[in-house]
Amino acid sequence: KLVVNTIEADTGISSVSFASSISMSSTSKFHFGDAGIDIGADTNINRPASGVLGFNINGSEKARIDSSGRVLIGTTTEGSTSADTLTIAESSNSGITIRSGASNAGHIYFADGTSGAAEYMGIVFYDHASNYMAFWTNGSAERMRIDSSGRVHIATTSGNEKLNVNGAVRVSGSSANFNAGLEGALVDYDTSNNIARFGHVNGASGSARPVSFVIGGSEKARIDSAGRVLIGTSSSRNVGGSTT
Repeated sequence: KLVVNTIEADTGISSVSFASSISMSSTSKFHFGDAGIDIGADTNINRPASGVLGFNINGSEKARIDSSGRVLIGTTTEGSTSADTLTIAESSNSGITIRSGASNAGHIYFADGTSGAAEYMGIVFYDHASNYMAFWTNGSAERMRIDSSGRVHIATTSGNEKLNVNGAVRVSGSSANFNAGLEGALVDYDTSNNIARFGHVNGASGSARPVSFVIGGSEKARIDSAGRVLIGTSSSRNVGGSTT
């Protein structure tokens, strides 16, 4: 066996080769200076700063683990404070690929604990067997799905329309968002040309707000709070002592 206590700088020893692996006790360690460990001519593991581990490939740093334990790939600057555990940077397009089996799914889990539902309070996953993307919340159930045809399903997983909702739908807005005197249009088709829409009339209050139908940018009909249908007018008239 070979026992080396100290190799002085002037011994002339520039390299040591071993025919097999080196075993060390749990209390022993190799010590390298800041220059790090060379793996070939252009690959290096080094210490670019205090408490930082850097990985150089092809002559430049490609990744590092900083003194806070954050992983930085393609950059030496972490991201925003609330999302800086892993930062990936690229001078052009950038992204992450999750590759799964053709009949399996890729998952992103959001956890606030290490057991039970706390491990999957929020889930985003893509099912490759049926080619749909689903979103789960509160660790309990699927809340929304975008299927292979681009249809959106909320609180349901089926339906043939572009938007399928199981439950009531509320759309809110203001006169700044909707023209033609409507506030919070319930249906708004082709907003750039105001082709067709209906919703509550802006300015009316509470349950007295009538529902108006707008075509071509102007109101054509409405149903008022008394259930009267007004076509071509926005007010009722009194006939024989009764309002119609």
